[in-house]
Amino acid sequence: MIAETGAAIKSIKLAMDMAKGIAALKSETEINQAVIDIQRALLEAQTAALDDKQLISRLVDEKSALEKQLADLDSWATEKKRYRLTESEVGTFTYELRQEFANGEAHHRLCVTCFENQRKSILHGLSKITCHTCNKSIRIERIKPYNHSTSGYF
Repeated sequence: MIAETGAAIKSIKLAMDMAKGIAALKSETEINQAVIDIQRALLEAQTAALDDKQLISRLVDEKSALEKQLADLDSWATEKKRYRLTESEVGTFTYELRQEFANGEAHHRLCVTCFENQRKSILHGLSKITCHTCNKSIRIERIKPYNHSTSGYF
């Protein structure tokens, strides 16, 4: 950006110097050539200024995107504190809402895979729960053996 600004200033200064020298020219051909040279210098200055404007616009857009990304990271860090990693009785993991941060929300668990990708995906089910975002199934309870003697059929 400094180079483009310097080029614009240099072109404008050159055009001003040429304009000052027009009075000393003797022929119409020399005057016309000087005017052409001034126009060329002004066009170069305008081009450099346009380059500066485009660069500034791109930098402003990049700054806005980075500010949004930083705000999203701050927001996720705050949200992340509301959950704790828990291990089920069969050794699988989920993120569980901390009771002290429930703020009226129902107790729920989140998928570890999605959580690590900064997404909240509530798991559904009882002994086997499923993430409807990444389709991961997680068993959280042992399967109880079926007892034929208490089933009432025999």
